[in-house]
Amino acid sequence: MARVHVFTDSTADIPKELQKELQINVIPLKVHLDNQSYLDGVTLTPDEFYKRLEVAEQLPTTSQPSPMDFCDAYKEAIAKGAEAIISIHLSSALSGTYQSAVLAKGMLEEEADIPVAVVDSKSASYGIGVVVAAAARAALAGKDLEECVQVAEYYIQNQQIYFL
Repeated sequence: MARVHVFTDSTADIPKELQKELQINVIPLKVHLDNQSYLDGVTLTPDEFYKRLEVAEQLPTTSQPSPMDFCDAYKEAIAKGAEAIISIHLSSALSGTYQSAVLAKGMLEEEADIPVAVVDSKSASYGIGVVVAAAARAALAGKDLEECVQVAEYYIQNQQIYFL
């Protein structure tokens, strides 16, 4: 297991197989659909989402994970041997997810002596996933936290996203 544990949120759209292969921790956003709440990718798969969307009475909404959701996930990683954490998330211009992760970092720093870097991907969907996968590969190669952040920042600054 890598010393630096990599986190993202479910909006990164990273395939489950790749999450497992690269040891990426995914914190789900909440999806609210027809008066029910689901955890994106956990209690509601993309296929189920689209089937329910066809018959939904209202358009779905989402909500970000809470700072406590992040803090609990980070603590679990520490219990599994994490020496550092990099947490890469949906653009702060689109969601409060990044801010929740920043708040969790502050909460965790009060309790544990472990460095946490929270990175704004400035992207969405697999634009985030590409950044996260690159950082995870660096972590698995034994790179330290600063080097993993540098890899993430390189991809953020040098990728171009086209949306159709």
